[in-house]
Amino acid sequence: MPVFINSINNAKAQSTMRSYKGSFAKLRDYARERGLYPACPTSLVIYSVKKIQ
Repeated sequence: MPVFINSINNAKAQSTMRSYKGSFAKLRDYARERGLYPACPTSLVIYSVKKIQ
């Protein structure tokens, strides 16, 4: 996850980064509420599928 975030930080504008940080915060909250480890790729997949629905 840190490598992913650093890559985004180096490639995007500040307004985009604020949006991403909000999304990552929602992912962490979602994972914690369900007893998942927030940095686990599976948590990201589950969160993404739920957002699509």
